[in-house]
Parts: sequence; C-alpha cells; structure tokens
Amino acid sequence: MTQNDEPSSDRVRAQLASVLASDLFSSALRPRRFLSYVVEQTLAGKQESIKESVLGCQVFDRPPGYDPRADGIVRVEATKLRARLGDYYAGPGKLDPVRIEIPKGTYVPRFTSQPEGAPVEVPSTRRSRHLVIWATVLAGLLIAALWLTPRLLKLGGDAKQDIPTIAVLPFLDLSPDAKSEYFSDGLTEQLTDILAQVDNLHVASRTSAFAFKGKPADAKEIGAKLRVGAILEGSVRRSGDQLRITAQLIRTSDGYHVWSKTFDRVLKDVFAVQEEISAQIAHSLKVTIDDDAKRRLFNRYTQSVDAFDLYLQGRHLLNTIQPDAPDRATELFEKALAIDPRFAMAYVGIATAAVQTIFTDIRPPALVVKQMKNAAERALALDPSLAEAQAILADVAGRFEWNWPLADRLYKHAIELNPNSPDVHMGYALNVLLPLRRQREAYGECAKAVQLDGVTTQWKLCRPWVLLSENPEAAVAEYKQLIATEPDYPGYSGALAIAYLASGKFREAIDMLEPFHADRTPGGSGFLGYAYGRSGRTADALRMERVLKSAPFVSPGALTLVYLGLNRIPEARAAAETQIQQHSGNAYLMVFSPMFEPLRRDHEFAKELKTLGLAF
Repeated sequence: MTQNDEPSSDRVRAQLASVLASDLFSSALRPRRFLSYVVEQTLAGKQESIKESVLGCQVFDRPPGYDPRADGIVRVEATKLRARLGDYYAGPGKLDPVRIEIPKGTYVPRFTSQPEGAPVEVPSTRRSRHLVIWATVLAGLLIAALWLTPRLLKLGGDAKQDIPTIAVLPFLDLSPDAKSEYFSDGLTEQLTDILAQVDNLHVASRTSAFAFKGKPADAKEIGAKLRVGAILEGSVRRSGDQLRITAQLIRTSDGYHVWSKTFDRVLKDVFAVQEEISAQIAHSLKVTIDDDAKRRLFNRYTQSVDAFDLYLQGRHLLNTIQPDAPDRATELFEKALAIDPRFAMAYVGIATAAVQTIFTDIRPPALVVKQMKNAAERALALDPSLAEAQAILADVAGRFEWNWPLADRLYKHAIELNPNSPDVHMGYALNVLLPLRRQREAYGECAKAVQLDGVTTQWKLCRPWVLLSENPEAAVAEYKQLIATEPDYPGYSGALAIAYLASGKFREAIDMLEPFHADRTPGGSGFLGYAYGRSGRTADALRMERVLKSAPFVSPGALTLVYLGLNRIPEARAAAETQIQQHSGNAYLMVFSPMFEPLRRDHEFAKELKTLGLAF
C-alpha cells in the first residue's frame, strides 16, 4: 500500500477513535466535536455540509442565521484543530497507519494511508506532551457517542454560558459532630442521583467526583479530569435539628460562579433543599425538563427524615468496603424500612450489601441469592426505573441461576434505564459476557465504563480481568501498570495476585496475598492456600484448609482451590461438585480459569460443569 492510497471508512473511523482517545484530544471538547463532525460528514458523502455557516450551528451551537463574517469561531477553531492534529502525528500518532488532515483553505478532511511501520513526518507547532492511550471501545460506537452526546446535552443561551456536563463534588462537612460525615457524603450522592435523572444533562459518576474528596484542586483542573463544564460544590453544617447547606455552581473553563446560595433550614426540610438546589441548577444551565423528567427529578423515595438518615449511614458503610460493612449496613437499611416500608432505595441497599459478599464467599449462596433477589424485586416493584436493582437481578439470573439468556436481557434493560452507569457496563462485561466467552463485547463494555468515568480506579480492573481468561501474562502486565500509576488502591493488588496464580507465579502471588489475609475471608484463604500448595509450602496450605473448615460457613469453592494447590484432585472434585450443587456465584470461574484445568480434564466432572450452560 502506498502513502497516497485512500483508506477504507472502517480504517478511518478506527483512526479517528485513536486520535480522540489521545491525551491531546480526550479533554478537548471543541476539537473532538469539530473533528468527529467533519470526518463523519465526509465518510457519509456530505461534504457540502462542511462549510462555515453550517459548522457554526452544528458544532459550536451558534443560533440559526449564524453569520461567519461577524463571528470567526469556525476559522479560529480550525486553526487550533490543525495544530493539534500536527502535534498528534508528530508524537503519539507518528506510526499510525492512517493520517487525518484538515488542509488549509478547506474544512473537508483528507485521509491518507501510511505504509505499515513508517513514521508520519509532519511539522509541529508545539511539542507533544504524552503518549497515546488507545481506546478499546468499538470505533463506530465511540464516534457516535462523541458526536451525539453533546447534541443531546445541548444547552440554551450564549455559547460562553454552555455547560453541557456537571460533577457534584463531595460537600464539605462542617458539623461539630465528627461522626456526621456520612450525612454530607450522602447529600452529595443524592444530588448526583437527582441530577442524573435529567435526560439532557450528563452528570459525572459519584465515584469519579469523590476521587477529589479532601484534595486541593481548582475548577479548571477538575473540569479537565472529569470532562465536565461545571461543578457543584458546597458544605453542610448539621447541629441537632438545624441544618445549614451552602451550594455553588462553578463554570470550569474560567472559575466563574454561575450561582450560589445558603440554606438555613431544619432537618425535616432537607428534601426541599435538595429539590431547590437541583431545580436551580437546571435553570442556571438552561436545561429543558419535561413533565416526566420533573416527576423523576423530584421523586422522594421517602418522606421520613429518620429513614433517610439511616439509609445514608448504610450507604456510607458500604462505600468503606470493610469486611463487616455488608452486615452492619443491612441492619441500618432494615431499620429504615421499619420506619418506611415503601423506601425503594433501602431495598436496593440491602441487595447491594449482599452483592459485596459474593466474592468473599462468607455465607451460603442460597442466603445471598435470597437477599439479593427479594430486595431487588421489592425495589423494582416500588420503582421499575431503578437500573441498579435491575442489574442485581441480572447477576442472580447469570451467576447463580445460570440462566444466561435472561441475564443478558436483564443487563441490556439495565443499560437502557441508565446508559451512563459505569457500574452497569462493567457488571455486564464481567458477569455475563465474560462467562459466555464473548470477550470482544466484554472489552467494549469495559471501555465504556472507563470512558464514562476515567477517574475512578475500580473500572480499570475490568479489561485485565477479561484478559485474564485469554492471556494471564498480559493481564499481569496491565495490573502492574495500574499499580504503578495508582499504588494506594488495594483492589489492584488482589487482582494482580489472582493473575499471578493464573500465570503460575506462585511466590509473587503469596507476596501480594499475605498482607491482606488479616481479613480472613474464605475467598482470600482459598487463593492463598492454592498458592502455598503450588509453591511447595504444604504446611501453610494445610493451615489454610483448617482455617476454612473452622469457619461458620465452609466454602466449597475455597476448599476446591486449596485441594488443587495440594494436588488432591479427588477431594478438589468433590468440593467443586458441592459448589455446583449449591449454585455458587463463583462457580463459573471453573469454566475458564487456568487454575481449574486439572478438573476440566476429568471427563466425568466436565459433564457436571456443563450444567452451568457455558462452553469450555
């Protein structure tokens, strides 16, 4: 192929996805929209629409009748876009197979192919700052999202006042009682959830916004990292029944305070304050809210301040991810329901608490399923729009009941209910697509989770976990990179340890697992016992066996791992069969994890494993 060959549409779209995912473009809204529009119009054969008067309206939200002679925004942004593309191809895109240019004198892009491995020589007006970060989202979906989302979130008013996206930062707790932080955090979460109900407003996830809790950062920096045009921040002071809430809406491009207000109320008025803040933000952002959106926006799940307070305490506990948090949180949610039996979100809290116990294997699967299913169904009976509850029912259908077609349908419905939830996309990838060996789709869902919330660490676990089923060594490399960038996140260490086990690096796995064994969860003991056995530390492996057998619930899944590590295959098979009979939520791991290969080679056991409805 010569450099002058015109690449196919698919290759151009794939190249566009790579360009837009780079550091030079990922946080630059205007260049992303500009480039996406002109490339897609050209590929569709609509070059006639690529002119200043049209670009001003379609890309830069100028009103109908826009006159380019009076407003030169298109020419100015085109110059910036050409310079940004030059920097990209001089740096991170030097070896890319396709080159996208906007020649001077026109806004119609030109696409050329580059011989494989050959660098693209282009002049650069600035030095390149970073290496490219390759996107794993399917190119067509990414481009559609990049172009369509700003259009769907279009705000009225002058372009300088446009704030299409918002993040609700953790409200500062100024209360004299040091134990009331749960209330300020809970208020932040509630405001995030309320605003997320507005169809034409994109709200950064709770987890991404909470990454800035207690960290000094200005509005511009936060806006760039979260890719939002505005932030809502404030403080809460609670003293007895008295409540003071301050809130301010700040534009991230220049730090301008769009709106601010202080509310001095009694505690029972907290719901009204939330509604007033949300309505004022919608007004300030000039977002149009239809009647259905208003109903969802101001849906009070409970009228009881006491029930609401207990719910906030429970959610705060679950966010700590402590070993005893699920049980303690469940008690709080049940107390809330005793006050208000129609409090749908308290049922979601109970179901979520049960989800947190699956991987630790601390209680019988039947009890976990009962808690998840009953609570999620009660929540949906009260409010069918709760995507979180829908996703939990999908987990039950797949991981416990092995009804994979139903799980697939339920997760798709959860995504329809809340397409902006990274949690739902990651759950679909790991709990349905991965067991079904639909890895390509799973990678795409992982990429969507990170694209929706690139700040929060937990979504970045998704892709290497899928990779673990195909290439454990590559998964190890990815987890190491994640730890190097975010060494304080404990989830990476546990995931890396499991990747080490799958790749046969048992001593390295032990080094990762031993510091966390103080929690003594069956899941952790099982993996550690497996590593001890495979590395020749038989006495330590036997100690893990004793620990597991002395637990209130003897986990057959964890025992299976220990027996495999000790090469006691008949006992491993018996424990694995018990795991299948109990419909363990982790049984599907036996289908593809390298650790269970000795069992899969057993023809009789393989027949039982097929009852999970998965191919292997």
